[in-house]
Amino acid sequence: MDSAFLTMFNGTKQAESACNNIHIVWYSAIFITSSDFNNALTKLEATCETDGTYSNLRENKNKVTTLITKLKNPSSANKAEYNDLVDIYSKYIKITDMALSPTGSLQPYTDNFNSLDGDMSAVFQLTLYNKPVPSLESRSLNYRNGRGKNYRKQKRNSLNPIKDKGREGFQDSNSLGLFI
Repeated sequence: MDSAFLTMFNGTKQAESACNNIHIVWYSAIFITSSDFNNALTKLEATCETDGTYSNLRENKNKVTTLITKLKNPSSANKAEYNDLVDIYSKYIKITDMALSPTGSLQPYTDNFNSLDGDMSAVFQLTLYNKPVPSLESRSLNYRNGRGKNYRKQKRNSLNPIKDKGREGFQDSNSLGLFI
């Protein structure tokens, strides 16, 4: 189930980026350049086909569908988690479809995207914070099991001072650039 969840998470990030680009192009065509938004969206679609954005989204969507299909008939112990995953999956399909085939007019599209994006963000945040992240879990297990006697010292040494637009902080060299 974790694999399906993480694959959906990655696909949702890709779909979110594509939907944001669609909104920007659509909005700009109507309100900034006063050009034909259909032509602008067609050009964006061609770019997304060429640069692999759409093929990556389709591939991710197919992988998630395969993973969800394999999870049918879970054990009674995993039934609640499976039901939650299916709920996430239904929203995931909607947001990827919005990225691959934008329909309607700008305002409803934007409203639907914002709603779905907010729902997905909330679900992922709740789920990610309620489950241990494997890399962090293994670090703490190594420390508790005595395999990482110098873990804190190593950790302290892996923090690099950085400056970001006037902010000073530390960046964990093992992380994705989160400030701690």
